[in-house]
Amino acid sequence: MKSSSARTPLSPALLLAGRMVTYLSFLAILITTLFPYDIWVEADWMQQIRSVSWEWGLIRSNIWRDIIANVVVFIPVGMGLTLTRLAKGGSAARALSGAALGGLLLTCFVENVQIFLVLRASSLNDIVANTVGAILGALLVIGIARSRWEKLSQLLPGQLSARGYALWLLVALGAALLAFDAGVGEARLAGWESNYHLSLGNEFEGGRPWMGSIRSLRLSTGTLTLTPDSLDLETVRHYDKALHFGKPDSLSDIFSSGERDWWRSAAPMARFLNLVQKNQQFSISLALRSDELRQSGPARILTFSDGFDYRDLTIGQQGDALAIRL
Repeated sequence: MKSSSARTPLSPALLLAGRMVTYLSFLAILITTLFPYDIWVEADWMQQIRSVSWEWGLIRSNIWRDIIANVVVFIPVGMGLTLTRLAKGGSAARALSGAALGGLLLTCFVENVQIFLVLRASSLNDIVANTVGAILGALLVIGIARSRWEKLSQLLPGQLSARGYALWLLVALGAALLAFDAGVGEARLAGWESNYHLSLGNEFEGGRPWMGSIRSLRLSTGTLTLTPDSLDLETVRHYDKALHFGKPDSLSDIFSSGERDWWRSAAPMARFLNLVQKNQQFSISLALRSDELRQSGPARILTFSDGFDYRDLTIGQQGDALAIRL
């Protein structure tokens, strides 16, 4: 015999609240997908936490920050979907399964959209983390006693007209755009780390070899006019104690064949990367030749990174196209 309370609809106010949480969560995810800027990276407390965690070895990879963020951002999705289902009289089991399925479908949609966005990269980790977040949100709603939800409903409006829904969404969209406009100016390159190495022809840790040769390279913190802060073919190998790994004798001979035939700096490119953050601009000139029409990974041509999981910039070859990731 099924519990009658599991099928008894909650108040209309909670149905409205569930729908609004769902709509606003979807809107927030859409905005952050289309405009992938790290708006909060400038916060002093976040920089301190990141510095301490790096020094203590707690989170040496941005992948953990991404996983946590991807879980948290989908918790409201699970909460909204579950509250909506329960308010309609659905059982807890159906509400949980619906939230999990809804979160999975939404994250799959987002990851497919990100395939076509230059500043985004699709990841199976994101799909798993997002789905877990939706499930956690559902469990949070289910775990709260029914009586508490009913008390909360007394503080909420019972219904909204179509005009009311539109007004709520417009206000939320306006607030999101204001936050985006306020933060994007400071966040363009503020998220770059100064403790990353320069690697040419492969990832810093190996495992993403690029089949080809680099004929010339020039990096600058401004325009490509050479300045004392620029790196060119002759200076890059000595910059910040740059160290050569592999066989080539000059940059024009760089090539990767699956062995350790690539260049990387022995020390982080701190001076150059700090100048990039200060000037909020950089320029790169590369003359190269690919030996394979189709490569995957993306195969690393140039990267400022400390392994697969954390990077400031990656230029690589994915299929027959140039892939640039910030």
